Amino acid sequence: MYNTSSQYNYNGGIIFSEKATLNISDKPVVTGNVSGGSISGSGGSYTLTGGTTSNIYLKTDQTITLTGELTSGADIGVYVQNPTSTSTYPRQITTTESSTEYYADAYKYFSPDVATVSSQTVLTNANTDKYVEFKLASGTYYTVTHTLENISVNIASKASVESGESYAITLTANSGYTLPTSVTVSNDLGPLESGTDYTYDSSTGALEITSVTLALTITASGVARNLTTTAASVEVEGTYDSAITEVNLKSNV
Repeated sequence: MYNTSSQYNYNGGIIFSEKATLNISDKPVVTGNVSGGSISGSGGSYTLTGGTTSNIYLKTDQTITLTGELTSGADIGVYVQNPTSTSTYPRQITTTESSTEYYADAYKYFSPDVATVSSQTVLTNANTDKYVEFKLASGTYYTVTHTLENISVNIASKASVESGESYAITLTANSGYTLPTSVTVSNDLGPLESGTDYTYDSSTGALEITSVTLALTITASGVARNLTTTAASVEVEGTYDSAITEVNLKSNV
């Protein structure tokens, strides 16, 4: 979604009423929305220039509530109002349930729309496991982006990883596809070396990057399953009548 209206220019995706709560569950996907910028082109071919990524615009008096467990395939980008102000944080994502099961992996499916080297918004599980929290990080964090085709992953399409830390995910092929024999992990300097900079097991989908020191992109595509057909041979035993009957014609001369 793209939004240039002056009234709503602060949001390109979802925005809701004052002091309201956005309820989510299951596997929602809220990504790829842009606020501002300019668009040019014609005849069905357009180019967007500039703008700011803004998926769910969360004002300072608003919150997100989990009304059910988030599952694999969920991918939610959030733009917190005044994202680099220390007074904005921490911000909590709460739940309507008393069970902590909703929070076990919920943070994995959220990603910040705004992140800079000097002041980053990251998502973590609180020690109490009672909520997911947006907060400003004190260290240096890098964004790891997943560019996947016919493959799902147990985490959002973008993740913030502290410099020097390892990063592990599990890839799962979509129905009708199998995992590829190899994947590509790259940064601005080029592709990383498999076996040294990262490991990938095509039988399980386990992928681990040894140390994140720059922003990375993981690229992988599922392989379509081949459908094999076998021709059947049928033999008929016993006697059967011919479909042609011999007719003798007599001439009267």
